[in-house]
Amino acid sequence: MPASRPPMTPAWVAVLLALLIGIQPTATDMYLPALPALSHNMGANLAQAQLTLSGLFLTFGISQLFWGPLSDRWGRRPVLLVGLGLYTLCAIGAVFASSMSSLTLLRMAQGVGMGAAVVCGRALIRDLYTADMGTRVMSKGQTGLGILACLSAPLGGLLSDLWGAQAALAMVAITGACIWVTIALTFRETLQHRVPSIHTRALLHSAAEVLSHRTFWAYALLSTTTFCGLYLFLSTSSFIYIDHYGLPQTLYGAVMLVTSLSFITGTFLTRRLMNHWSIPVVVRAASSLAFLAGATLVVLHLLELDSLFYTLIPICIFFVSHGINQSCGQAGCVTPFPKFAGMAAALNGFLMMVCGFVVGAWMGSVQAPPHVILAWGLGVLGVLIALIAWGPVRKHGATA
Repeated sequence: MPASRPPMTPAWVAVLLALLIGIQPTATDMYLPALPALSHNMGANLAQAQLTLSGLFLTFGISQLFWGPLSDRWGRRPVLLVGLGLYTLCAIGAVFASSMSSLTLLRMAQGVGMGAAVVCGRALIRDLYTADMGTRVMSKGQTGLGILACLSAPLGGLLSDLWGAQAALAMVAITGACIWVTIALTFRETLQHRVPSIHTRALLHSAAEVLSHRTFWAYALLSTTTFCGLYLFLSTSSFIYIDHYGLPQTLYGAVMLVTSLSFITGTFLTRRLMNHWSIPVVVRAASSLAFLAGATLVVLHLLELDSLFYTLIPICIFFVSHGINQSCGQAGCVTPFPKFAGMAAALNGFLMMVCGFVVGAWMGSVQAPPHVILAWGLGVLGVLIALIAWGPVRKHGATA
């Protein structure tokens, strides 16, 4: 690597981590305010429009199985440069898409490139830090992710209002290009233990080691289930707030800002709570909030209390819990694997995205309004998150 590239300080590592894992909200949240308009302009229904999101998440998840082992073998830096380059080129193509089918294909290709950024971001936590420190750094990265989400939805809504839906898509491409340049100029390789081979036998061995570890499954189930709640909200939010409640795109961006701030609050709480409690105890506290949020939405629906204010409060509570659970879950998945951090991050990401795709398929098959789908979906997920926190994480999470 060039000698002129300065060493990465811990503060800069946190910034780079935020950019890498934060590429996901820039690809989704900035795009969501434009989704109803794109659907109307291209004559697409809810299921077709939702496929542009679920398709991106599906390829995002599957591609991590490819990028993770490659990064363990060849290093994080080359994988990041190739993946981010693909992401940016496909994002540019999406600006000029003329049909929902072409937009969906480009978004799916974009998801492939996005997988490299996120899997390397998660893996570098294990490259550089121990368990507790890794969780703290991950929570800082999740804070940065939340800040990007705060900016993405309002900016996407404003751009869509001023210059149309394609302007929001263009900003997604510009963001990808900026992240690529930042990585190219400042990222130093973090991989310390290169795997000697990526042949089938070596891949199966590393995958088997990860998948046989109970700590991995405890935190993978946690991060996957809480991610499904995020995915459910992202898939329905623009249709709920813009079509159902009649908010203009700019105000919808403000609502997304509030939920992102709730997520950031959860990441700050993670670091505070870890000063007093162990990670499994922190997770159990967060799971109680997720259960409370889901149960409240179900009760509000049964009582027919349908208003923006009543709906937003439990959603914000859920996002506080999501900030805590994702910080703990993503760090916990990779901590036991100093030699296979890329593989562990890839398998965790794959599980998250495939389950998100299943949630999307379920949404497309349910004949119910989006706000009803969200209420019952988060209700069920809140129960599952609590069961995972009080079961697998309580039993096996302390060994991370």
